[in-house]
Amino acid sequence: MIDSSSAPAARPPATLSLLAALVRFRPRQCAGVMALSLLSSAVGIAVLYSVNRLLVLAQGEGLAPDTLGAPLALFLLMLLAWLAGSTLSQWTLTRLGHRFVMELRLRLARDMLHTDLQRLQQIGPAPLLASLTGDLQHITTAVVRLPELLQGGLFLLGALGYLLWLSPLLTALTLLWIGATLVGGAWAVKRVYAHLDHLRDHEARLLGQYDTLIRGARELALNRQRAARWYQRALLPQAEGYREHIVRADSFHFLAHHWTSAMLLGAVGAVYFCALSVQWISVGVATSVALTVLFIRTPLISAVGALSTLQAAQVALARIRSLALQGEGAALQSPGPMPASDWQRLALQRVGFRHPQREGAPGFALSEVSLTLERGQICFCVGDNGSGKSTLALLLCGLLMPHSGQILLDGQAITRERLPQYRALFSAVFSDVHLFDQLLGPGGDSAAPERVQEWLEALRLQDKVDCSGGTVASLALSQGQRKRLALLLALLEERPLIVLDEWAADQDPHFRHVFYHQLLPLMRQRGWTVFAICHDDAYFGQADRLFEMRQGVLTELHGAARERASQGAIAHLQAPLAPAP
Repeated sequence: MIDSSSAPAARPPATLSLLAALVRFRPRQCAGVMALSLLSSAVGIAVLYSVNRLLVLAQGEGLAPDTLGAPLALFLLMLLAWLAGSTLSQWTLTRLGHRFVMELRLRLARDMLHTDLQRLQQIGPAPLLASLTGDLQHITTAVVRLPELLQGGLFLLGALGYLLWLSPLLTALTLLWIGATLVGGAWAVKRVYAHLDHLRDHEARLLGQYDTLIRGARELALNRQRAARWYQRALLPQAEGYREHIVRADSFHFLAHHWTSAMLLGAVGAVYFCALSVQWISVGVATSVALTVLFIRTPLISAVGALSTLQAAQVALARIRSLALQGEGAALQSPGPMPASDWQRLALQRVGFRHPQREGAPGFALSEVSLTLERGQICFCVGDNGSGKSTLALLLCGLLMPHSGQILLDGQAITRERLPQYRALFSAVFSDVHLFDQLLGPGGDSAAPERVQEWLEALRLQDKVDCSGGTVASLALSQGQRKRLALLLALLEERPLIVLDEWAADQDPHFRHVFYHQLLPLMRQRGWTVFAICHDDAYFGQADRLFEMRQGVLTELHGAARERASQGAIAHLQAPLAPAP
């Protein structure tokens, strides 16, 4: 991601960090913008000089009305040139900045798509959502303010050069005064930065609580005591923390703004004091210097005001980098043709996997799982909640990489480099299914209408779902129908391996019978291998093989053990664990 350190002591200035990112993004365009901004600042100094020159001439030699035409025309011409140059440079930089933010947004999404599922689960949805929304919004705001900071800084440098030409001694005094102004403003901005850092933490937690509010709306509506407790102990503290830090950040931001304004007005008084009391300079030179200070007042105040937004962008850039996503901005590519689409045997050899620790407790582990699947087999897996069935399904699909052992496809080990091609062999319907409205066929193309109609009828959805135009018109379905639609999406992909996690649990008894006696045999006829997690003991006879997962240990049930499981899965799971063969 964008280079920015997460340690506060080592962080580069926010302006430099954001400018460096923009320069790396489009170096030629940034060079052009810098050149245009320099030219615009030079024209602005020329406008300032022409005004001061007219004042000096008016106070000294005097100006006749008939001699004002040429100086006024030149002044208006330079003013128009400055207006055009500054507007064009700011528009170009703003356009470039928004393109940069769009690319950052897309890159963040691509990196999430390239990142391992386990890493995404470790991060959690709230920080990811906070980066995709709040962090990118802060960067967008900073990009909008960056042009005025850049132009203001360049104009300030030019104005200081002009002051040096007018009076070196007074320029030194002005520099000391501006330095004191910037030191005070920097202190206030530093406090802004500290509170923005805390603010970002509360923002991420608030998003998590908003997710609870939306997803748990039914439960909270049923139990108002739970709703009140959640409101008081979960939502309110985060909302109060967010309010406290944003008020403090805004207060220090206002302090920096007003401090800068007051100090620059004080600089005008100091200049005239030097002219009238100490008599370092003439009143005419003092007027030119005061006018120059007033000219730089607005860009300097804008620059100091923009610093808080740039500090927020620095926090956002650091937070995005701290996600440690994978992909490094790599483009999304198709895994290409499935090199093993005619596979015959898939084997897990002594595969081990351990989930990360939570609150100091060791994570759940799968212990040396060995499993061999043949092409065209229907396999069921049974086990208690938390026994490791879903973890096994994710390992089987290649969504989790084993910590030990290996996965072999027709004798060839599946390495991390081969994962995209390996995953392309699988379709899956997980227990917490997410539905997409696009109907895709093999290779990612739109599904053939005749295939869509065929599976709609097989799944008894032809009167429930409108799939015209290659998309699903509405996803407002019952849970059982949503699972059927998810299976439709999986079947249309026509991939040779299908993983189903508790798919039949949400189906009514009639369609459960249809699934086991009609749909599964149809999948077997097409040469597809099905690995289904289920507990429908009445239908265990439809499986070619039956596996049991218990406390992270996988065994295959044969003979009497399979017969007992088929007669009562619940009683079988409550029986003592048999030693592994």
